[in-house]
Amino acid sequence: MARAFWFYTMELREGVTEEEFELFLKDEWREYTHRPGETGGWLKDRDAEGRGKYIAYLEAEDLVARRKRYFTADLEPNEVAKQHDEANPHNSRLLAKFLELCESFDMESPTRYVDIDIDYLS
Repeated sequence: MARAFWFYTMELREGVTEEEFELFLKDEWREYTHRPGETGGWLKDRDAEGRGKYIAYLEAEDLVARRKRYFTADLEPNEVAKQHDEANPHNSRLLAKFLELCESFDMESPTRYVDIDIDYLS
């Protein structure tokens, strides 16, 4: 089945250590609740100076099915998505803390957003 993937690159804010960010991911972010049919995780890449740059990824069911399940025709969250968000209020708190730790993260920016549709071969 075809899946959709989104990749968001980010850097830590000045003064935030890799240890602090990774501890947040390990101890707090693990409580984040994805919508049914979605999974996500984190990747780390080191730049030439050895400072970590991070990539958040979201994997979801077929792109068309996901859009129909969670969004209106205008790509606004529909009632199903809103119900999920209301049932998981901790997600807002986690996202707010995440945004305090990272910069250069913009979910709307097409330069930081890759939407690919693949078929698993094995």
